[in-house]
Amino acid sequence: MNKQQYWDNIYDNKNHNELSWHQSMPKISLDLIKKTKIKNHIMDIGGGASSLLDNLCEAGYDNLSVLDISQSAIKKLRLRLAKFNTKITYYVCDITKFKVKNNEYNLWYDRAVFHFLIHQQDRKKYLTILKNTLKKKGFVIIATFNKNGPNMCSGLEIRKYDQTKICQEMGDDFKLITAIDENHLTPSGATQTFGYFLFQYL
Repeated sequence: MNKQQYWDNIYDNKNHNELSWHQSMPKISLDLIKKTKIKNHIMDIGGGASSLLDNLCEAGYDNLSVLDISQSAIKKLRLRLAKFNTKITYYVCDITKFKVKNNEYNLWYDRAVFHFLIHQQDRKKYLTILKNTLKKKGFVIIATFNKNGPNMCSGLEIRKYDQTKICQEMGDDFKLITAIDENHLTPSGATQTFGYFLFQYL
């Protein structure tokens, strides 16, 4: 089973509100996006069937994009968001293989994709794509399990990050603006600790 099949199987067998990472109101994410004052050209990495874009559409954001490795997730999301009169571009792709238009986006948002990249070569590819995708002075929001979080996510190994570790990964081209911890309550009642990191691309 390849990576796309693995994630398709997850989305085919659960409703989006049953998934461990589901949030009906992603408050910290929305607060961080508001902090940037960006209203358009936003890329949601690993958006799957999350509710972030629903909330952004309702709040009047436009020119949104979402990328996920799962075709099943994107299909469900497209159907759910069809009611909004918002320009949304959908990509089914492994983030480390994404082909982009240079420096198109004002904001790059990633909740729980980066921590799946356990191999350094994949993280290097990710950062190269990020730099080619984001406009200078644009913003990056990355959320990962923090040092107190689980060692696995959806049956897969992950890397946990604190402020020091994520800054080392991002390098000197990105300035950390804000770091926030979150105790996320899953639909099953478990608690997962996330770290949210807001950067600006220098």
